[in-house]
Amino acid sequence: MSTMKYISSTGALACSFALLVLATGCKKSPEDGGPPANADDPSRCVAIDLGEASDIIPSGKALPDNQLVRIQGITSPKTLIWQDSKTKKVYYVAKIMGAGGKLLYSQELAPGEEPKILSDFQGTMRRWSSLPKEDAIPMAKALEKEWGVKIDVDKTYLVKGDTRPAGCQ
Repeated sequence: MSTMKYISSTGALACSFALLVLATGCKKSPEDGGPPANADDPSRCVAIDLGEASDIIPSGKALPDNQLVRIQGITSPKTLIWQDSKTKKVYYVAKIMGAGGKLLYSQELAPGEEPKILSDFQGTMRRWSSLPKEDAIPMAKALEKEWGVKIDVDKTYLVKGDTRPAGCQ
């Protein structure tokens, strides 16, 4: 009888028996594409105002993950065009100025649409370590190559513009 094992960055979780795996499967952690820790919390669907982007990161306060947020600030005119590996949708990624490269903004681009410089925006904030690895790792490499931004997966956040956390209406 074979054993399947799942290991996340926060610890190990094992599905011990093949029959159990076939019946229920291994539960994925948020780091490996599983549901976020606050997936059942309805308050994550109500936008919270985080204020000025240049004050968010230096303050050192804990930032939400998988939460609808509003932020004031300006996105950099320098953008990275990115294609989602699963959906094949095209997005742009921009640094939010004044946040030391720790706060990024992403928004889907319609065919023929150009990236915009924004000053106020709303979207779902995700900790980099919570993003799907198949996108987070190559995107981090591209950001380092293009902008010299080194992603700290526990201290860097991506605001996915014009989106709501999964399960919110």
